[in-house]
Amino acid sequence: MGFERDQIEEICEIIAHHHSPGKITTRNFEVLYDADWLVNLREEYDIQDRDKLANIIEKVFLTQGGKALAREIYLQGAD
Repeated sequence: MGFERDQIEEICEIIAHHHSPGKITTRNFEVLYDADWLVNLREEYDIQDRDKLANIIEKVFLTQGGKALAREIYLQGAD
C-alpha cells in the first residue's frame, strides 16, 4: 500500500495500545483514542448527570477537538 516502515510501526503501536493513553503519545494516537471514546462514552459512563459528564469529558479526552465534539454530542445535544 506504499506505507513507510515508520508509519507501519506507528499504526501497529496505536492498535496495540489504543486503550492505554500515555504508552504512545503521537497526535495520530490521540485522535484515534478520542474517536474511540466518542463512540463508547455512553456505554462506559452514566451520562445522565451533566456535571459529572462534563468532568469526565475533560479528564478522558486527549485533544481539544475531541473534548469540543464530546461536549457538542453529549451535553448540547441533550438539551
